Amino acid sequence: MGNLKRLLGQKVRRDETGVAAIEFAFISSLLAFTLMAVSDVGTFVFQRNDMVSSMKSGIDYFIKGGSDHDEAAAVIRSSWRSIPQQTTISITTFCECGNTVSACYAVCPDESVPLSYNKITISTLYDGLLFDRVHEIDEELRIR
Repeated sequence: MGNLKRLLGQKVRRDETGVAAIEFAFISSLLAFTLMAVSDVGTFVFQRNDMVSSMKSGIDYFIKGGSDHDEAAAVIRSSWRSIPQQTTISITTFCECGNTVSACYAVCPDESVPLSYNKITISTLYDGLLFDRVHEIDEELRIR
């Protein structure tokens, strides 16, 4: 009986069938994870660039003389190729006298007209394969 165990044990130790399949299982899972991560990052970068491009369309609207916040938001939405549903677009107007925020209808203490700005903020949720992330961008544009 001892000889049989020893003989069988040596045969099993020398048998290398199936080793390639086990190695492939380890490597393929790592490759699949890497492929999903690269896909996620690529899609995230594409969506971020699309969001920045649509932001620039809203800025162009104000540069060309537009003043309606709802219309600017519509321009941003229409220029976004694949806008996620969880997207919020916020446009606010504020004025400054020097570095101090002031009322837009009042004259500054030095009798000058306050500088007027529009601030566009876009926030959206990226829902990826491996990670979810909120990206937000904002831009201030001086209009007066």
